[in-house]
Amino acid sequence: MEAQILFCDDDGTFAPHWASRLFKLQAQRPREAVAAYVRSVNGYVANAVTGRNRPLAWQIPIAWDVPYRLGRLMFKYLGMPHPWRRPFFRAGYGDIFFGVGGVVVRPEFFDEIAFDVPAEAWAVDDIWLSAQLARRGIPVYCPFRHPLPMALAHADASSLFDMTVNGQDRQMLNRAAAEYCRDRFKIWVN
Repeated sequence: MEAQILFCDDDGTFAPHWASRLFKLQAQRPREAVAAYVRSVNGYVANAVTGRNRPLAWQIPIAWDVPYRLGRLMFKYLGMPHPWRRPFFRAGYGDIFFGVGGVVVRPEFFDEIAFDVPAEAWAVDDIWLSAQLARRGIPVYCPFRHPLPMALAHADASSLFDMTVNGQDRQMLNRAAAEYCRDRFKIWVN
């Protein structure tokens, strides 16, 4: 078997078998990255090389996720096990993956450009690495109902999600990096 690389955020408790499931899914899709959490840049996903549209992974808002909300109530009031949030109710593709729930890639997905991270992207690796896949035409697949990790008690302390760099918060940094990558690599354009 060819090498696979799994990376993820380190501030959560992961569901049993989450890594083996991601590895197995990626092995079935050797020319695609597999990520537990994705987002679309323009409301649809287009392959940067072929321009062919791909089905978008569909995420249900937490307010509408009835099974999860019921599980939370049973956890809180009945002492049942805490439920795992499984936000994607339709498998599909996204432009940008986020390491929060794990990402599996292969070493050959990245070339020397991926290691020359510009100042605009050094603080937002998810955007930069997703851009490297997009510019090479490698799709990012998101599976149906893959569990996201539960936050650890210390997850909010010095969280990268809440960081600011040169007066820019995480959302501003993500947007600036995505715009930089779109302009430089001609990806994620309408």
